[in-house]
Amino acid sequence: MSFTNRFTYHLLKLAHGWLNRLFERKRSRVGATIGSVAFNKIAIRKDHARRHLKMAFPDKSDNYINYNLRELHRHYGHMFIDALCGPRLIQHGKVTVEGKKQLDNAYSKGKGVILMAGHFGNWELIPIWLAANGYQIVTVAQRQKNRGADRFFMEYRKKTETSPIYSGASPSDMIHSLRAGKILILASDQNAGKRGEFVYFFDQLASSPRGADIFQQKTGAPVIVAFCQREKDESYIIRFGQLPNGDDSASVTQLFTTLLEKEIRKRPDQYFWFHRRWKTPPSEKP
Repeated sequence: MSFTNRFTYHLLKLAHGWLNRLFERKRSRVGATIGSVAFNKIAIRKDHARRHLKMAFPDKSDNYINYNLRELHRHYGHMFIDALCGPRLIQHGKVTVEGKKQLDNAYSKGKGVILMAGHFGNWELIPIWLAANGYQIVTVAQRQKNRGADRFFMEYRKKTETSPIYSGASPSDMIHSLRAGKILILASDQNAGKRGEFVYFFDQLASSPRGADIFQQKTGAPVIVAFCQREKDESYIIRFGQLPNGDDSASVTQLFTTLLEKEIRKRPDQYFWFHRRWKTPPSEKP
């Protein structure tokens, strides 16, 4: 591991310990500072986010785009801090839940649960809450380019008992987890390249992971969607819901994406517009 990677790992360890000793008000100020620095200093990511906001909301004014762009950075400054303090937030009652009955009904069937989530609100709190409340889960995580950051976040996820595996893990392992009755958590809103499933997202085709569709067909596991929204009082609400039935032509991924878009339209500043969601054009389908 390079010096930079080792430095990143130890810096994150120190930051994690320090943040969990702070009072809520001070943590909030740290999050706001991080968001402000990112907005003012990191131009490349900001340009990506602005372009994607304009693609999603072509009829909105520049003032609307700029406001949500600024609030987006502010939100993710808070989100990063709160994700590192997840167990503490849950312990102190800062995370409430809606739709638990629907989740429990699906979980009690013994077929496992495919839980579809997107990069909205604070998605990192969803597996932490589930693990803290006794659900058996498996979280599919992306490998970080910085090996030090990757090591830290994998250790943190293991510490919070969210059973992380990398997205490149064998699909058979994920199917085995479902057949063992566990909840398989999938982030289902990232660009999946030319082999992904193209679904409509803000009236434009976007490549999306096929995993949820494939696993549901192979196991018959029920599908639950989850969104974690940050409230004005800096608390969070996790909403669980059963995936609604669509017409025969609508896939699981398209149904989820439609729900995700509805959530984003309510709070566009809480979606991770930094992702290159429309990176792969439909013409590149195999």
